Amino acid sequence: MSAFFVGTVRMRFLLRVGLITALAAIALSLLGTRLQLAELLRSIWPQIAFGLAGLGAVALLMKHFFEGSASLVLAAALLAQLAPHYDRVPTISVQEAAFSVVWMNIHHHPQDLIDVAAWAEAKGAALLLIGEPMAEDITAPTGWVRVTPACSFFVEAFVRDGEVVACSSIGRDDRRSVSLRLTQGNQSLDVVGIHATAPFVPQGVKNRQHEFRMIAEKVTSNPTLLIGDLNTIPWSGGLEPFQTLKFQRVPTGGQATWLSPLPFIGLPIDHGLYRGPGTASAELGPWLRSDHRPLLITAGK
Repeated sequence: MSAFFVGTVRMRFLLRVGLITALAAIALSLLGTRLQLAELLRSIWPQIAFGLAGLGAVALLMKHFFEGSASLVLAAALLAQLAPHYDRVPTISVQEAAFSVVWMNIHHHPQDLIDVAAWAEAKGAALLLIGEPMAEDITAPTGWVRVTPACSFFVEAFVRDGEVVACSSIGRDDRRSVSLRLTQGNQSLDVVGIHATAPFVPQGVKNRQHEFRMIAEKVTSNPTLLIGDLNTIPWSGGLEPFQTLKFQRVPTGGQATWLSPLPFIGLPIDHGLYRGPGTASAELGPWLRSDHRPLLITAGK
């Protein structure tokens, strides 16, 4: 009986430690949108929520009702905050599509460029943008034309259908986005391919938000798509510089676009934000060799 009592007390103590740790992580994550630690903790809200749900279930099974109820309430509150950012993906038929653009951070995998180009062509995309290319003398995949040798190395663009004009780079010397205008017939779409600074490097959040503000200042009144590895989760507040300009994030559903080296952590950090006539839809491609998935954004007429 004594051993059982000691085991019960020890388990309750461990449950309370887990609950307090989760509470501390949530509190720290709410300190502000510019703090690096706060953003990193906000990034793992889904994992914290499911961890709390598991903790609550164990606590209730062991008849520790306070710890169990508190854990489940916290998990439900977090999931309620996350739910709007995991909306169902809208769909646009090929007949309704005005422009289709594919983005992928290939993470220095040459074969991924070939494979994602084939996937983009199969999806009818006119423009392909990639982040983290492997060399300055990169060769365009068959059927595509490289359009960024003079204006960017940090993000590369290839066109298959239509014409690209007004290509230029935006940002700091060590992290530049590419801005271009895609024309098809009498229609045009401004596209900004973005590979933003990661939040876990020194001054990462500050530098990323500075890059976003620089891009926002260059946006024209033309229909515009911002697409790329923005290195921010949609519930962090990091997209605010674009949302104040009436850009709408195109939902990608409850799916990750990047897999962390840590187990059980996959996050939606590749985004398409659209401002223009009609609607836009998103589709995620297959996992290749990179830790990112391709992202297809289709803008309707």
